[in-house]
Amino acid sequence: MKPYVSIIIPTRNRAQLLKTSLKSVQAQTYKNYEVLVVDDCSTDGTLDVVKNYQKQGMDIVYVKHLSPRGGAAARNTAIKRSSGSMTAFLDDDDLWLPEKLEKQVKLLTDSRSETAAVYTGLRFCGESDNIIKDVLPEIRGNIFERLLEKNYIGTLSSVLLRKEALFEVGGFDESLPSKQDLDLYLRISQKYEFDYIKEILVIYRKHHQGRISDNIHSKIEGHHKIYNKYYASFKKNRRGHSFYLMNYGRKLLEFNLIKEARKNFFKAFLIYPANLETLPYFTLLSLGEKNYKRLKSLRPGKNP
Repeated sequence: MKPYVSIIIPTRNRAQLLKTSLKSVQAQTYKNYEVLVVDDCSTDGTLDVVKNYQKQGMDIVYVKHLSPRGGAAARNTAIKRSSGSMTAFLDDDDLWLPEKLEKQVKLLTDSRSETAAVYTGLRFCGESDNIIKDVLPEIRGNIFERLLEKNYIGTLSSVLLRKEALFEVGGFDESLPSKQDLDLYLRISQKYEFDYIKEILVIYRKHHQGRISDNIHSKIEGHHKIYNKYYASFKKNRRGHSFYLMNYGRKLLEFNLIKEARKNFFKAFLIYPANLETLPYFTLLSLGEKNYKRLKSLRPGKNP
């Protein structure tokens, strides 16, 4: 029987994390799927993990890049090799709860053709599996303008897509060093609607083993490329433009890039003065870099 869902998992040198992610796929109540693991030139025991699950009967297509090409390229490789009518993505360090696929497949199958994607709620957990926070979906329908503000959907691990929509927009932009997920959502949402299941069905594991989110240089370059790519849309949407710059400023604060953050908060306020969320940040940063860092030290790990 031809698989209805293709599950795409890019990985590189994270065999132990991949093992538990595949286990969460194995536990799915929905069974008509194939798994495509794209190994982006691992040097650890990744292939052994895959072979072990294949021996247990899991339908896994294994592809290995001969040199590291990144997550976007790995996903594009898998999309071209996939057989299913629907595509699900799972990062090698994330987990699915057992009914995730079943509930998404039912909703997307029953939806009209204008709906191309269904996403779910997320649970953020730390390296010791402690719960950090739960995030439930907020936006559905025509969401392009809202996505200009920030990535409301979050990790690709929560999304189920119609494969035809992926092909129509050309898959992932491999030139982006970060924000490939947001870019894909933006391009799909220009043509299709999104829906959601308001339940926590994905576990997002926060850790520091090879995460691009810990690389500020990739974050900054990704920001500038997204900003330039959608600048015409930002110019037409002052609210979205303002909130995007504000949220980028928040990310800069996480890395203590105070001066650059202040510029973005100020620009965000000038573009859309009704965005009063910028004022506390800009006011605190106007105290000076030293005073801001002193205040932040009183609340470690958090921005004011």
